[in-house]
Amino acid sequence: MVEAHGHRFVELRNPWANSTEWRGEWSDTSTAWAKNPKVARALEWKPDLNDGVFWMAFDDFCAHYAHVTWYSTKRAEEHAKRTFARRRKHRKRS
Repeated sequence: MVEAHGHRFVELRNPWANSTEWRGEWSDTSTAWAKNPKVARALEWKPDLNDGVFWMAFDDFCAHYAHVTWYSTKRAEEHAKRTFARRRKHRKRS
């Protein structure tokens, strides 16, 4: 879970990277990104409709998922390290 400008989010990935993604608020096609450009910049959001990666508001995530299974891979670990390093750097500048 990450916070950006008063909003709490989780970033999820469909491992099959197909068109099965969240379609609600903060989805790739949501107008929330245009209405909140500071959030989009803070999360480094870029719309890619079929990459399998998407953001959800934390409250929506809790409402739609009863449990989560986490599979860790070397690639995912490297991505997470880079992402958290960028976020730490961003927080220091804020």
